[in-house]
Amino acid sequence: MTKHLFKLSIAAMLLLTISCKSSNNKEKEADEMEENEKYDNPLARELQEFKQTKDPATGTVPIERLWTALDYTQSIKNNFASRGIGGIWVERGPIYDSVGPSNNNGRGGSAGFTGAYTSGRITGFLVDAADPTGNTVFCGGVNGGIWKCTNFTSTTAAPNWVSVNDYLSNMSIVSFCQNPVNKDIMYVATGEAYFSLDASRGRGIYKSIDHGVTWTNLASTASVTSSFKILCDGVGNIYWASRGGGLKRSTNGGNTFTTISPSGQTTCTDIELSSNGKLYASFGYASTTVSFKYANNPATVTSGSWSSGTGSPTAGRRLELTTKGDTIYGVTTNTSDEIDNCYRSVNGGAAWTKMNTSAYPAITNGQGWFALSLAVNPNDANQIIVGSVDGYLSTDGGATVSGITNWVGGGTYVHADHHLYQWWLNANNQSRMIIAGDGGLFYSEDDAANFVDKNQNLNIKQFYSCAIHPTKTNYMIAGAQDNGVHQLKNAGLSYSTEVTGGDGGFVDIDNDQPQYQFGSYTYNNYRRSTNNGASWTGINISSTSGDFINPFDYDDVQNVMFCGNNTNDFLRWTNPQSGSPATTAVSLTELGGSATAFQASPYKTGRLFVGSSSGSIVMVNNSKTTTGSGSADVVNLNSPSGGNTSCIAVGTNDSNLLAVYSNYGIDNLWITNDMGANWTAIDGNLPDMPVRWAVFHPTLNNAIVIGTEAGVFTTTNVNGASTQWAASADFPLVRVSMLKVRKSDNTIIAATYGRGMWSTNIATLLPLKKINLLGKLEGENDAQLNWQMIDATSNAKYFLEYSEDGLHFIHIAKTTGSIHSFKHKLTSDIVYYRVMGVEPGMAPIYSNIITIKSTKNYKGLQINITPNPINNHGKIFVQSTFAGAYSWKICNVQGDILQTGKGNMQVGSANNVNAFINQLSSGMYVVSITQNNQTKAASFIKQ
Repeated sequence: MTKHLFKLSIAAMLLLTISCKSSNNKEKEADEMEENEKYDNPLARELQEFKQTKDPATGTVPIERLWTALDYTQSIKNNFASRGIGGIWVERGPIYDSVGPSNNNGRGGSAGFTGAYTSGRITGFLVDAADPTGNTVFCGGVNGGIWKCTNFTSTTAAPNWVSVNDYLSNMSIVSFCQNPVNKDIMYVATGEAYFSLDASRGRGIYKSIDHGVTWTNLASTASVTSSFKILCDGVGNIYWASRGGGLKRSTNGGNTFTTISPSGQTTCTDIELSSNGKLYASFGYASTTVSFKYANNPATVTSGSWSSGTGSPTAGRRLELTTKGDTIYGVTTNTSDEIDNCYRSVNGGAAWTKMNTSAYPAITNGQGWFALSLAVNPNDANQIIVGSVDGYLSTDGGATVSGITNWVGGGTYVHADHHLYQWWLNANNQSRMIIAGDGGLFYSEDDAANFVDKNQNLNIKQFYSCAIHPTKTNYMIAGAQDNGVHQLKNAGLSYSTEVTGGDGGFVDIDNDQPQYQFGSYTYNNYRRSTNNGASWTGINISSTSGDFINPFDYDDVQNVMFCGNNTNDFLRWTNPQSGSPATTAVSLTELGGSATAFQASPYKTGRLFVGSSSGSIVMVNNSKTTTGSGSADVVNLNSPSGGNTSCIAVGTNDSNLLAVYSNYGIDNLWITNDMGANWTAIDGNLPDMPVRWAVFHPTLNNAIVIGTEAGVFTTTNVNGASTQWAASADFPLVRVSMLKVRKSDNTIIAATYGRGMWSTNIATLLPLKKINLLGKLEGENDAQLNWQMIDATSNAKYFLEYSEDGLHFIHIAKTTGSIHSFKHKLTSDIVYYRVMGVEPGMAPIYSNIITIKSTKNYKGLQINITPNPINNHGKIFVQSTFAGAYSWKICNVQGDILQTGKGNMQVGSANNVNAFINQLSSGMYVVSITQNNQTKAASFIKQ
């Protein structure tokens, strides 16, 4: 209970902070938005994400359930990959972007200004110490996974970034370090530690022992979800700064950690190791107790043996550090989250001097809690660079600073929101610098006088939305976090054009007049093109109403836009194609909250479906003219859920609807075939995770594609609680924000939050084929199974699967296209069977599920795994109605045998299978028990 109350109190603080900022800076921010769309609002963005995904029963985001969902999904993808299933989705990028005409895009800048390519938000990178050329660099995208480049310093070739790990695509990669003794050993800390209310994705530390090829979660760290930084000292000890876990040290490669924070300090925001082996740290965050500590011997320092130093810096919100030998700098932020002071120590932290006698400019724009970095020139202890929105250089020891980078306007372009500076000497004693921020990586070889981007081929854009052109084959637009609205026009993996700047929210294209295209900024502020996307203008309605990333839907027939607004209403914009906006707030008290999802009917003009933050689904007729609540136009459909409505999908007619919810802890998918009179949950075998979007097959109401927190899932057989969902094997394990379908050619596009845009053909993804499975009992315990696949070719392969709970299935046999039968011995009183069919280049489809019951009580083995998902201390128990010896084995989903053993059974007792669970990495496994020529198998997930 204490944990939940703490998180809710943070939420309350967030609301207060946002409210105060909006009140104090409203006019200033509106001006900045109109002129150059300069700043995002990470507080508002994170609070919106928290509200959309929290478990309604607890008021928290249960991040541990995401790890279970990712493990489960990855096991399915691995299983598919082992069977040669894949190659369906096409990655579209952007692998780099160009800047369109200014059109409210500040990045376009003034005359003579040259922009640079951007990627997505990066907070951590590693220059590989094993490569003296400096060409090998690892970086981590926030929701984009780990990437590697081997020609980073090249001045003639584009960076050759490649994705290293798909599993980590749905995790915040925060900070890297490398063991200097064994450079093949690397660590990455996950989970952004800002005010994310556990909505950012972190699972402690991942370790690689093969130079970054594979990564394994350190079980001793998995419970800490928010990290600031990780370092290795000269002998390979690890120091890990986190929010909630404080500062921890490991002297055994991460097997165990010891908390070394001073008493009462649960957050450590920055750590620095000096060249002479001292450790400097800042403790506290967003409070009045932020302070500096140092240790001369970090390998042995304890909670009670830190030193403070005379006049050491204290901060109202945050303290950022940098060091060159015994010279240390610290910049502090005040309660307004602006930098107020710069301090320096020249004797290893023993004594400090305040360096600035006058105030610094507004470097952080009130978001020092989110974006703040500091570095010192390795050749000159009097030079430091400090930054947040832009970078500022001091040549006088921090007394004064002057701007050196610009996100908007003229000068040297580096994207805003700087999270990490690294200023170092390479193997040839040459000065080098990298800036990591919301637009990717920027590199300097001349002491920060000039920067070049290193973002080509780094496909980690975080998209909120997408839209597809009705006739232009490869034309789509998408809205990106802090990177504007992008046009993609080319086939395959290619570049994009950023046509509007700032945050890119929802987008849409008029389907019968596609010269009209719409993007959005934040809240109720929009961008419009009337010439097929060639140029864009800003239409700023309100900077206070609606959500930060505000949902809307454009009605192609009525040419009306419906937008989120305030509680119990929505905003109707009746002339979005031209002129000043004519808008009306339409009352809709039936929502019981704010409008979070809109869907204009494609079948009946004027009909609008609206979903809310409370789960309500409301149908509005005559939507262009209705007065809303109290009129006959409003029909409150039965509400299937109490969660946040993220999407309403319409099937072949308005009677067939799918309501999608994005919270943990609830059924996320509800379907109706009677226009909402009755709803049925169809989550089936989906793990507990947010679902963001859904689309029906253009001609079928039982074939659906959904975008989830773990990628794309599909079904071709909606069957209530027994619906079976298949993960797309070749789609990255990343959040899918939105899906859109072009019915003229069945193209489906997917906007991901961290891995760019993807596309395929929905007919390939949901093939118009069907497997009919029949079965009967022969004798007492033999199941005779026969199936027929409609429209199958001779290249089809069939995988027979069985389950004892109807949800978790295990592969037991494979047949070719000419064999449609199999006999299987029952292993319990009731067994469930299904068949998965696969053809080359097509997504897998599943048969119906059948049940076979034994004619008498089954005699034999029983397996109990507790808990499941299992941890290092879980148990696998086996029981049998027969005495005698048995053997066991544990396999991965590819069928590789990992562990084996034997035991002796006593009737009536439960035997503990002596497996080494702690030696298994995270993922799905199958344990099989054999006794008296009978085999029993059960699946489990290792956390």
